[in-house]
Amino acid sequence: MGEDDGSRFARAIRDEIDQVEDALQGFRRGQFVKAERAFTRLAANTAHEARAQGYRLLAGVASTYRKTAPKAPWDGAIVLEEK
Repeated sequence: MGEDDGSRFARAIRDEIDQVEDALQGFRRGQFVKAERAFTRLAANTAHEARAQGYRLLAGVASTYRKTAPKAPWDGAIVLEEK
């Protein structure tokens, strides 16, 4: 995403990347409540619509998995069955 020059923009991107890593870590560990909240927060806080859509998608998957756990053994993969 470019060089981290310490600017406000670079700090914001780094902060978002850290939040995504944390959300994904929770998702992979099966902490779906944590992941859903984190992705929902990310979607609400980004002005970039394509990223917001991705975060909403992941929040939705986490919500689904929270209600109905994926079949074991689950490797963290998401299988998309619709276009």
